[in-house]
Amino acid sequence: MHTLAILGTRTMLFKPLHFVNYYGMCPHIYSYSNIPLKLPSPKNQEWIQNLREVLALELLSYAQYTADAEKFNAYMPYMMVIPQEEYHIETIKRLFVAYGLPSDVKVGAVTETKTLPDAYELCVKMERDLIPHYELLVKNAEDHDTAGILNNLLLQTRHHLVMFEHALQMGGRGMGPGYGYGFGPGMMRGW
Repeated sequence: MHTLAILGTRTMLFKPLHFVNYYGMCPHIYSYSNIPLKLPSPKNQEWIQNLREVLALELLSYAQYTADAEKFNAYMPYMMVIPQEEYHIETIKRLFVAYGLPSDVKVGAVTETKTLPDAYELCVKMERDLIPHYELLVKNAEDHDTAGILNNLLLQTRHHLVMFEHALQMGGRGMGPGYGYGFGPGMMRGW
């Protein structure tokens, strides 16, 4: 179900994403995406190709994270990252629609990981690989709407990297149901 809204001179398409998935995520700040229905098509073919590469990497990340979360029965940080990966994919596809361009990409195969720490190491690598692509896209975007949308995805990608690095630093045991093992900086002991 789509909702069409006319805001001044801009027409926006609002589409709710998945409200509850099997990871238990409920509506959150990523529930709606507001991308203009029409954006000027980028003139730089290299930039367009980079956006397609990012879409392929996001699709692969989503497939990898879903497979590893199920394989290792790992809840965190996958529970937080997977819905955001869905959001990234949907957002980039909507950019292509707004540009009037096809978003067809070839996605690589999911890597077979042996242990949860191996899976987290792969997640860290995948998020690190995405960041320079997003930085280049934001820096060279030809309009402010696109730059803002992609900058939001860049910030979320940086958060994903931090979450997976944290899970890996905890010995690859996962992050548990909202708390970690031991007392880190700023944790109050004995309370």
